[in-house]
Amino acid sequence: MKTTNMISIGGVKIVIGNNSCSELGNELLVKKCHKPLVVTDKGIEACGLLEEIVKSIKKANIDYVIYNDIPSDPPSAVVKQGTELLVNENCDSVIAVGGGSVMDAAKAINIMSTNEGSILDYDNSAKGGKKFQNDGKPLFSIPTTSGTGSEVTQYAVITSEEEQRKATIGDERLTSKVVFLDPLMTIGLPASITAATGIDALAHAIEAYTSNRVITAAGSTVFSDTLAIKAVEYIAKDLKKAYTCGMNVEARKNVMLGSTLAGLITQAGSGGGHGLGTPLGAHFHVPHGTSVGIMLPYVMEYSLDACPERYRNIAVAMGCNIEGLTLKEAAFEAVIAVRELLTSMNFPILKDYVEKEEDLEMLAQDAQYDKCCQLNARIIDLEAARLLYKRAWK
Repeated sequence: MKTTNMISIGGVKIVIGNNSCSELGNELLVKKCHKPLVVTDKGIEACGLLEEIVKSIKKANIDYVIYNDIPSDPPSAVVKQGTELLVNENCDSVIAVGGGSVMDAAKAINIMSTNEGSILDYDNSAKGGKKFQNDGKPLFSIPTTSGTGSEVTQYAVITSEEEQRKATIGDERLTSKVVFLDPLMTIGLPASITAATGIDALAHAIEAYTSNRVITAAGSTVFSDTLAIKAVEYIAKDLKKAYTCGMNVEARKNVMLGSTLAGLITQAGSGGGHGLGTPLGAHFHVPHGTSVGIMLPYVMEYSLDACPERYRNIAVAMGCNIEGLTLKEAAFEAVIAVRELLTSMNFPILKDYVEKEEDLEMLAQDAQYDKCCQLNARIIDLEAARLLYKRAWK
């Protein structure tokens, strides 16, 4: 009995279903790959999540090399080390197994195996960066969390150790060739990480639907809008279930689908949840999804007047009853729904990480330059960043 489905979107083949990662070996053979570099972290390997993957590779009589030194917020030094291993071992493909950090590192390692210099040379900063001249090797991605959607995006976030900041590298050459959405790979995910990554995925969907890039007549598309609302529906419906009962495979699958749908539309733009969350990660080492979730409801409330119809639609997608409400009241139900979801999962608050109110100014100074704050439905300048951090802190 067939238990997996396959679909191709934008040149990415997506294999969906329980145990779908067992088909990895066949997909490697289809792409004529005979020695992949498996990029992962020690935690993934220790909990046994590589077992089925290695089994599938061996079944196809394919050799492989494992690189398991990927930390959270991977620095450029890790990319350099992984690239050297890939080249020295004559690997012809890359398999990413893990969360967003592993995905980002694997993309960077892969593309740098065929391009010169440092990955940071290609940073999409205000100053601009170099452009990749060559394609990477075939990239196969198997997410073990449901959050960043990195398995289907053309972006990688790599930490600059020298500048203590996160550099975003974006290029369609970074995109995976084949993605395996196997909910069984997320079954052992701790509740707190399930909450943080799930909220990150929800924020991707909400922000893609409300960025100032799409709320203009020129930017809005039926495709990104449809995927964004469907992602909100999937995540809002089952994230709490996945959090409270980690063995609920159906809930895990729906949150994973929502995460990937949101990942497919990242080019529609992110917003202030990410823009204000990034400095929290840089200065206070707040995990990415946690930092985004902490700020998300405050940014949503701040943004309501810019596109109330869209926030009303988000409220409906989250299951809110808006009958008899005014447009503004219905829009605000989306904020309430997100707050209630966060509370139900015992989500951290800003004071859990930032003890001194005076530190908020440092965060605001950084956030004002973040591209995501500029893409927010209502642009977040320095004064707005100060206001939102203070609201969250108090």
